[in-house]
Amino acid sequence: MVFSTTSTSTSTSSSSNTTERQARHTPCENCRTHRRKCTVPLGTQCERCQRMDLVCLFKYSKRTKAAFQYPQCGEKKVYKRKRISMTQKQMLMEDVEQLERLVVSTEADMESLSSMKPLLSITSCHQRLRLETAPLHSMADMIALLEHATRSLSPIMRTPRYFSDSSQGMLHITQQISQVEQTLRRFFTRDAAVLPSPPTSPLQFDDDDSSMTQIKRRFINAYFSCGCYIKPILVRPYFLPLLLDNPHSMLANAIIAIVAFGICNHISIIDLPISRKMLGAACMEKAYTQLRDALFDQEPGLETLATLRCLAGCHLLLLKSDDARKFTSLAWRMALQLKDTYLGTLKSIERDHSSVYVTTSMKARAETWRRLFYDIRYIELNLCMMYEGEADFSSLVLSAKHIGCPIVLDIEQTDPASSRKVEAYRYLIALSMLPGGSPASEWTTREEIVGYRLYAGVIDKVSCADIEHIEGHLVDFWMRLPRDYVLADSPLMAVLDMNRVRECNNPDVLYLNEIYYLYWTLLEMRFMATPSTADLSTTSLGRYDGERALLIVSVCCDALTKVALALYEIMPCALDIHWLVLIADLLVKLKDVADPDVKSRAQQNLQWTLRMLGNFMIPFGQPYPPHPPPLMPIHQHYQQQQYHPSSPWMPVAFYTEIQRLVAVYFAKQMKQIW
Repeated sequence: MVFSTTSTSTSTSSSSNTTERQARHTPCENCRTHRRKCTVPLGTQCERCQRMDLVCLFKYSKRTKAAFQYPQCGEKKVYKRKRISMTQKQMLMEDVEQLERLVVSTEADMESLSSMKPLLSITSCHQRLRLETAPLHSMADMIALLEHATRSLSPIMRTPRYFSDSSQGMLHITQQISQVEQTLRRFFTRDAAVLPSPPTSPLQFDDDDSSMTQIKRRFINAYFSCGCYIKPILVRPYFLPLLLDNPHSMLANAIIAIVAFGICNHISIIDLPISRKMLGAACMEKAYTQLRDALFDQEPGLETLATLRCLAGCHLLLLKSDDARKFTSLAWRMALQLKDTYLGTLKSIERDHSSVYVTTSMKARAETWRRLFYDIRYIELNLCMMYEGEADFSSLVLSAKHIGCPIVLDIEQTDPASSRKVEAYRYLIALSMLPGGSPASEWTTREEIVGYRLYAGVIDKVSCADIEHIEGHLVDFWMRLPRDYVLADSPLMAVLDMNRVRECNNPDVLYLNEIYYLYWTLLEMRFMATPSTADLSTTSLGRYDGERALLIVSVCCDALTKVALALYEIMPCALDIHWLVLIADLLVKLKDVADPDVKSRAQQNLQWTLRMLGNFMIPFGQPYPPHPPPLMPIHQHYQQQQYHPSSPWMPVAFYTEIQRLVAVYFAKQMKQIW
């Protein structure tokens, strides 16, 4: 009976489990807590609870099914979606309408062009193909021209030359260093025993002498108005009053010496029983004595650094290269030593020009150090090129990092003329860094050193990639220049118009352009073809070879001559005579070029260049006629200056050697002109 009841209940439960989901047995609370097996054979108490005499408690809970809720979208979201879709649809419709109008206009242009005469005619002329085309005014004209050209030309069976990788090519140096360059470098590197003794002066003057004080002040004013005109290294509003108040100081004596040894004729000393050479020698000796005391008794300072720079320039003019190199090396080490002193001030000026923690004096001294740094670095690089052509330039190259370019200070902005000079000098510093990279650009150290070694003339070949890199920086510099600093509206390598050049009456702009074209000349003359045998009829500026370099040299020499003429009219003291000699040497070679345009320009430019050199050499005792043929009318701006010709004097050693060089190298050409 019990069995049947049990089986009936079992069958009932099994049928219910079959219809419903098979549920897992739920253990009691004691078995669930201790994770034990819970079986209930009979009754409501499991076997484990019966055995352990525990209260067997079952807990049942029913899960509630949560109803799924769909997300509701607000009216604003729906309106936004509709608005975006309508906007996109409207834009697409406008694009389609614009394309339809373009298709219609293009079809009309093509129909009008198809009815015109042939756009292209190809004829054979002097063993070359001559292509004559109709004027091209739109892209449709270009497309039609290309279609006509493809019908007339046969397909190319080989890869064209202009598709080759130019970075893999090499250019062989045809002229590591010219003969004139070699002679100029020999001036500085030869033994000092073969040169005349340096000027010594028995002049002994007292610092309390009022007449000598006035002479010194006149030379100091001349330095800031002429010698420091193109290169405003010293901040004029700060240093000029100090030097005028202390004309017998160490820096004042050094400045007077370098002005006296130069060729500036803006100082009249006719009424004084003294020559410029004697005054320069006396001031140089006094500055050297004061410098020696300062080096032993004082810490390195800005005045000491500027004095070293001026004395190095004096010894270069005297062709005392050993002493000049000692002063330059000492000045370069001192400039690096003062870097930590002034670099923080320069960073503060760049961050905040109106900082109350940086005084006007601190700004002027820090900016003067930066300008002296670049000037001394330039001299040190050139001396290393002359003495150590195979030297490693990496230390000099990396030294200019994080220095920045010169800026116009607040005290310099009060004078518009001074402000323009400093702004032009900023570009001049950037240009002087181009062989090793502009401070505003990031050149690799290897390419910088290759550029310097190329200018030094110690390598026999260079890759086209390096030349392309150097030329690229020169072109970028030209494109970044303000249009007021550019002398032509034509492309870069176009021939300059002399009338357009003479319209510029700013010596800073003329000098900057002269140095720019000079860098191009010094670069391209290294691998230019021989002028007498070169064929420029098929020369292309897009192909790196000797003919291309020769063409660039001819254009740059023409520009250099015209700029030098314009600068000669305004401020002849700013002309670099040794570079003028190099240009004349290149023009003599360019006269042998077969191209008639290049040849005629070279002949005319050579006459102008030699006349300028002759006019410079005449005051030095050069045996030329007393009344040379007129060169050009002197510019009105130059006539208005206080120009005082000095008393006759023999120049220092550098200009004497230049005089001999001109007389030897250009004797034949001089006879034809004078």
